[in-house]
Amino acid sequence: MDWTDFIDFPWTPLSSAQITFDHSTPITSAAFSPTHEVVWFGDETGRISCHDIPELNSYSAAFVSPGGPIRGLIADAIGVTSIASDGVYYNTMGCHSRSSCLMPAVVGAATSHLQHSHTGQQSLLIGTDHGVLVTYNYANNRIDQLNISPTAPVHRLVMSGDSRALCIGLSTGSVDLRDPRTFERVHTVVAHQGALADLASYQNLLITAGYSRRGMYEFVPDATLKVYDLRTFRELSPVPAPVPITTLHWIDQVSGSTLLAVSQSSRTVQLIDANDLSTPAPAFPMDCGSDITVVATGLSGGIVFGHTDGSATLWNDIDDDDEQFHTSAYGQEPEPALEPGHDCSITLDFEEGSLSAVGDVPDCAEALLSTWDHEITKNKVTLDMYPVDVREIPGLIWKDGLGIAPVPTKRAFKRNHIASIRQFTTAHRARRRRVQAGLPKLPLPGDMPDSKSLVEKGYARAVVKSGRLGTNDFNFSSHNHTSYCGLDNLFPNSYCNSAFQALFFIVPVRVHMMNHVCDREICLMCELGFLFHMMANQKERPVEPRNVLRVVKLIPEATALNLLDTADPSADSSISVRIQHFFAFVLEYLSKEGEQNPGAPSSLIKFVFGSEVSHAIECLGTDSHVSRRSSTLFQIKLVYPPSGRATFESVLVESLWQSYQMRVWCSHCNAYTPNKIVKCIHRLPNALVLAAHIKTEQDLAHWRPPPKSNVGSEPVSDAPWLPSSILLDIKTSDGKPAVQRVGDDVEDDISESRAVYDLAVVIAQVLDTAPPEKGSVLSGYSEEHLVAHIRTDDNEWVLFNDFALNPSTLQEAVNFSYIWKHPCLVIYRRRSFDTRVTRERIQCPTQDFDIWSNPSPRVPSFARRTPLTFTRLGPNERLGKGTLVAIDCEFVSVEKEEVEIQDGNRVVTRPNRLSLARVSVLRGEGDMACEPFIDYYIQSRETIVDYLTEFSGVHPGDLDPSVSAKHLTTLKRTYIVLRSLVDKGVCFIGHGLKKDFQIINLYVPSSQVKDTVELFWIQGRRYLSLRFLAQHVLGIQVQKSHHDSIEDARTALLLYRKYNELAADGTIATVIQKLYDAGMQSGFK
Repeated sequence: MDWTDFIDFPWTPLSSAQITFDHSTPITSAAFSPTHEVVWFGDETGRISCHDIPELNSYSAAFVSPGGPIRGLIADAIGVTSIASDGVYYNTMGCHSRSSCLMPAVVGAATSHLQHSHTGQQSLLIGTDHGVLVTYNYANNRIDQLNISPTAPVHRLVMSGDSRALCIGLSTGSVDLRDPRTFERVHTVVAHQGALADLASYQNLLITAGYSRRGMYEFVPDATLKVYDLRTFRELSPVPAPVPITTLHWIDQVSGSTLLAVSQSSRTVQLIDANDLSTPAPAFPMDCGSDITVVATGLSGGIVFGHTDGSATLWNDIDDDDEQFHTSAYGQEPEPALEPGHDCSITLDFEEGSLSAVGDVPDCAEALLSTWDHEITKNKVTLDMYPVDVREIPGLIWKDGLGIAPVPTKRAFKRNHIASIRQFTTAHRARRRRVQAGLPKLPLPGDMPDSKSLVEKGYARAVVKSGRLGTNDFNFSSHNHTSYCGLDNLFPNSYCNSAFQALFFIVPVRVHMMNHVCDREICLMCELGFLFHMMANQKERPVEPRNVLRVVKLIPEATALNLLDTADPSADSSISVRIQHFFAFVLEYLSKEGEQNPGAPSSLIKFVFGSEVSHAIECLGTDSHVSRRSSTLFQIKLVYPPSGRATFESVLVESLWQSYQMRVWCSHCNAYTPNKIVKCIHRLPNALVLAAHIKTEQDLAHWRPPPKSNVGSEPVSDAPWLPSSILLDIKTSDGKPAVQRVGDDVEDDISESRAVYDLAVVIAQVLDTAPPEKGSVLSGYSEEHLVAHIRTDDNEWVLFNDFALNPSTLQEAVNFSYIWKHPCLVIYRRRSFDTRVTRERIQCPTQDFDIWSNPSPRVPSFARRTPLTFTRLGPNERLGKGTLVAIDCEFVSVEKEEVEIQDGNRVVTRPNRLSLARVSVLRGEGDMACEPFIDYYIQSRETIVDYLTEFSGVHPGDLDPSVSAKHLTTLKRTYIVLRSLVDKGVCFIGHGLKKDFQIINLYVPSSQVKDTVELFWIQGRRYLSLRFLAQHVLGIQVQKSHHDSIEDARTALLLYRKYNELAADGTIATVIQKLYDAGMQSGFK
């Protein structure tokens, strides 16, 4: 930084540090400790951190709020109180959690706070984005809602200087003045016409900063700070603000009168004297590199600024360098961190050997003989207790902690019935009513293998169960009864799997994506191409589409639509709605992305899925005129009639041709006039995507089979409501499209206005209320998930349920008679699709890829002067089929494991997730054998929760482009380089490569992998570590202090050479047995 611009500023810079893990996470709150020389920070991810003064070195940190950013911090002598959007948390100085209290869902998310003495007790007043005020009681750790409601979301809470008025700043620009004792509204000040930025109070003055409205959606910063007299509620002379002010902060909250006005965007600080508002306030530019988000001051001096890039700067107000600088009242230093404890593990010494010698239990389709029957082990005495909701008991009276109420006279069950009998009785009554109404029967509890669920086996939630080796020993092949590849669901937003499977089986789209590779870091086409390449080649285990979702999460439009990890309470969280929005977004974004790629067939997505729709707008005013415009839709929403039952054909006609009237502004008439709008389709797509768009039970009833007809009435057709083939004609005499069901004998006309469509994809929502079993690993438990019936390339129907794949039929795909199966998306493919859409030939775009072109696009300038840790391939070094290379990868943790106890079972709701941090590739042969030619550190766009330095050798800062001296590159660039090596046919040598390639999401044929963990292994026994093998086979010590990928790859290469020597001598089996014998004696250390 250049500090020459701050000569006249009353403070001098002291230190600067990076607080957050990456530069995309801004700091949202800061607070100084009143007793210790530390400062607290909170960021947008819900993480708090404590840093010492004056160096701002990290002292402790913790993630306290999984639900959103930290809105405020209140530090005390012991720890800090964190006000997050989802609750209030308290942590000690070492960031150990002491208490937490979640916000009720009905009050919304917290936006502001204020310490307040309410009813004689010290409490915390919190405002929410729902316009609700709540109080948090420190004594009983409880949040109570006040019986008042502001008229708009609360933006800021401030107590007046004389403590006689509570100032509630609203997001609309108004300020409510209330009595702090009774919370009654005294007056409302309309300070700004647009929105409120911040407010402050000094004695009897109220100072506000905000915005004015320009037009309907644009806000302009006000050029002045508004000043009001709280005694007369009159506006005084405003204070000029040369730059947009976003934050107001008092330098000394006790007695100081200097107001710090901060401009976030222009990075300017203005000092205002509250006792002399008429004097122009000086402004000081802050060349701090990024926008200012938060300001905090200490009791004894010092000021800290937090920035949008996650950094913080500390300033002091001491002119004498010899004077000790303190920010707290007592100047105490924090306690030093505890030394790590010694290893207290106990080694069990058995006479006969280790239990691990037994090996893994083989996967069996039937129950083992040693398995005890549930009827033998269950308790015969204790009956299930009926869960009672005390809030719904009429006449309940509490006395001495005991609730007393009369026995209800009307109950839905007989008295003293256990839960299983009530469940059976209720289900039996429901089944009898459905039979009387002519609806299909539902199975009773006990009729199916899983009595807890009514969902059929193929539709039930696909769950991975954790075994002795975690999820690595789970048998995925037992759930896949087809020749296709499934998708893993051990990650958030796994509902998108059905959309990826549907796109994969649109062959021209699949081939086009697989043939595309570009240099852009964020490219959805590239990631889909990588995913489809994995799905087309890998059959052993399901594929994880994490990289695709990682790119989608970085697209601003996807975030605005709440497609991934939505935390907006107003957003529709149903996955049936989200999959419709997600599929439409992906198609539209791919179409835009194709237009940006030079030389690419930009019209492919639009040609396959695009429907040209025309809008005719007729003004019904005095001067009648008609205007027309056209647009492209990638998805058609079905529109159902308001009453009665309609056929699919009539519903589709009303969805493709709509006519309605509305009163809008007419620029031609210069007035609001009634307009008639007619929307119709004038070009048919090659793949027709229909969104079920079900909002009510009446809409869903169209998809269900109709009830059986009574005697004397017209018979009801047994044909399913969703036809297998339709004929669509948009050129008719009345202008409306015509839709009719057709058979397989009708040929498709090569026309833009008339087409025959065959059903290709049906995505449905399944409601599975069965609780997860013991040992289940889920990506967030939900009672709903998605399945997809897809017609494959071989014209066969397959049911895709994440990684559970089963053969299906057309009749099963269109069957929605089950109450737990709801439609979401339907795709019809044109019968002449193969002749109309030219298929590309599958190429290998990465085979001839230059791995040295722009290898590190974001390396800082000083890192370029650092000597490289690898030597690039020379002009005479060629990588081809069979070339030996050694590889090793290191990973960091970006997501910690989360575990919940549900019904007494331990369920992993979010597994631990790793991300590639470093990859090293060494030459395996030639004059420069064992020398690395690739040693990349990968910049992470995700928040790193643990660097795993002990196992990865990666330290904090190594992946940060602003401070790292390593050879940094992007994850996509690294993936392309590794994929290029695979496509060239090189043979990889390493230790534990199966897991490494699985995390990277890279498919490598088994013939190109030489894994030393498999070479030195006896089936059924434990795997041997690289350190153990290096010591006992090579006689060298590795991984003494930490892991190094170059050292590990070189050791694996030497082990491979030694294995070949022992195999040639015929002594490899004896050596491996001796290794296990030595390991039994030393504990495999």
